[in-house]
Amino acid sequence: MKQSVLDSAQLPLIIRERDVEYQFHRIVLFDRLIKGYPYTKVMVVKEARIDIPPLVRPHVWAVILDINVRPSYQHFNDAITTQWELLYRDSVVGTETVV
Repeated sequence: MKQSVLDSAQLPLIIRERDVEYQFHRIVLFDRLIKGYPYTKVMVVKEARIDIPPLVRPHVWAVILDINVRPSYQHFNDAITTQWELLYRDSVVGTETVV
């Protein structure tokens, strides 16, 4: 992780929740840990003690509580893909006009 992300881990929770780069790194970390469940459960719990990004909270709690997360995990990936496409679409909207 970059030093700025590591420094962000020391900030109060309210600030960390609004730091986009920090949240991105935490989401990627939890994504990898959840994919390794059940072998990574101890690491998930350890990281959850620091904080859990809002986007992955249901999945992290499912791992912590030993609930089968595999069927719903595809919805998580679809949600990320959909949000990514909404944020970074390159298509020009036909309603854009110059006044």
